Amino acid sequence: MGSILTALDTGLSLIDREMTILWVNQKVRDTFPDQEPVGQKCYRLYEGRDTPCEECATRQAFVTGEVTRIEKYIPGTSSAPGRWLLLATQPIRDESGQVLHVLESFTDITPQRQMVEALRESEERYRTLIELSPEPIAVHHQGKVVYANPACATMVGARTPQDLIGKPILQFVHPDDHDLVRERVRRMLAYGETGSLKEERFLALDGHVINVAVVAAPITFENLPAVMVLFQDITERKQAEEALHESEEKFRMLIHSSRDGILLNDEEGAILEWNSGMEGITGIPKEDAVGCTLIQVASRLLMDGVTIEDMEHRILAKIAELNQPVTYSSEIPYVEATIQHLDGSPRFIQAQSFRFTSRGRVLYGAVIRDVTEGKRAELTLKEYANRLKQSNEDLERFAYISSHDLQEPLRAIVSYTQLLERRYKDNLDRDADEYLHYIVDGGKRMQDLIHDLLEFSRVNTKGGKFRTIEANAVVEDTLAALLPQTQAAGVTIIVDPLPAVMADPVQLRQVFQNLISNALKFRKPDVPVEIHISAEQLKDKVEFSVADNGIGIEPQYFEKIFVIFQRLHAMDKYEGTGIGLAIVKRIIDRHGGRIWVESEPGKGSTFHFTIPAAKRD
Repeated sequence: MGSILTALDTGLSLIDREMTILWVNQKVRDTFPDQEPVGQKCYRLYEGRDTPCEECATRQAFVTGEVTRIEKYIPGTSSAPGRWLLLATQPIRDESGQVLHVLESFTDITPQRQMVEALRESEERYRTLIELSPEPIAVHHQGKVVYANPACATMVGARTPQDLIGKPILQFVHPDDHDLVRERVRRMLAYGETGSLKEERFLALDGHVINVAVVAAPITFENLPAVMVLFQDITERKQAEEALHESEEKFRMLIHSSRDGILLNDEEGAILEWNSGMEGITGIPKEDAVGCTLIQVASRLLMDGVTIEDMEHRILAKIAELNQPVTYSSEIPYVEATIQHLDGSPRFIQAQSFRFTSRGRVLYGAVIRDVTEGKRAELTLKEYANRLKQSNEDLERFAYISSHDLQEPLRAIVSYTQLLERRYKDNLDRDADEYLHYIVDGGKRMQDLIHDLLEFSRVNTKGGKFRTIEANAVVEDTLAALLPQTQAAGVTIIVDPLPAVMADPVQLRQVFQNLISNALKFRKPDVPVEIHISAEQLKDKVEFSVADNGIGIEPQYFEKIFVIFQRLHAMDKYEGTGIGLAIVKRIIDRHGGRIWVESEPGKGSTFHFTIPAAKRD
């Protein structure tokens, strides 16, 4: 028996009522190799104390006579590490039942305690990770929430995770998904299946829908079968996807409702979209275009005599002009072309291409506008303008030649009539003298008309080149030429500083001469003539003003006075042919400006006209 006790892996010691160790087996000696156990107080051996502690199990065994079991940590020594022991005390009684000795046994449970401590620390770490996880995590058992981390509480709108404990898990599941969730939980608990990632709709405490991505797995939670669920709130992503889908739908509606042709293609040139506008412009239905390449479709639209190689060459040449890489997927900002509709009719088109990225995929597109009607109108207008230009040139030549050729016979008529008037003035009766006077006077007026008509026709054909000139110098030359008339009329002329302009100096002088001459001609009787010449610098033009204090003009004649041969007064009251202001307007038109008048009868007139400003260096 002694050998058995000695060989036991459990430490045994016999202790008397004085707490002195009377006997130990080998396990005790191996546990405390640096000490002699027999003869020591048990509390000194096991606890290193000088007196027993209040909770001493051995002491309690002597007092109560009961068996006790406790776990005790024994501090380490220089030769032995600290250990956890499971101590058990067994009272030994005499025949009278009094406790004489206590048999104390211990088992080294250090490995078990270390395992438990490691497990506790591991659980604590994982619990901390779960608690701090930004992703919502919950555990449910038999359909009730038994755990939720703070992120989960935040997701569903709870104040604390504790507010979720005990609530039915289906309370947070959209009603449409209840049956699906029940079946998934059943299979997980029955077969140990892990739920794959699913997108579901959950409900917050206030009832609003939360879009979540869910993955779940069966676990044991506090010794109970449970399901742990990990959530990811994808509400913002789903909203973005819905917004993108809505945007794509609007884009698609815009494409298919546009009267312009719109096509989309990938980087290989395969057509992805072909709207009704493209069908109308080309005659090619959508189903015949989508899936084909741009080159394949374009080859069906070539005009007679144009080959596919010509078309490719034009496309590549256009891309080269833009200094872009030579690929069929290059963007071409703007190009005009002529295609042939499937019905054989030619179509003029304008094309604008663009490039964009959709879901990581580079796509290209083009907006095609049918400008056939506009192009035809443009060609018609151009043809009409050319004919009008030719007609005007013919009229100007006719007016010049006619006026020039009329000069000679008219000069002969006037000369010979004047000769008759001088030679036979006293030999004819009074009526004959009067008739001769009428012939001479009419001939002179005809000469003036022909002269002015020649001047009018020469404005565009005989005009000089535009150059930078000082307007003040032109006005000074004009006033010098009109000096006899202005001195005779006692005119006061004020000339403000005038800017430089880009003009024909001869014609600009003619403009000022006509306007100043008109101011002298249409003056008020017995009122000194006053003329004020000024200018205002605009952006790229100069606005001149020539104001007088003459008789003025009625508003209804503001346009009429610039029409050739239009007179407002009788010949016997104011001389002239009625061409002067028409010449002025023609000169201003040639310079790209405009002329107008502001006037009030009896208060004078102000003529305004614009001339291009001199170019700045």
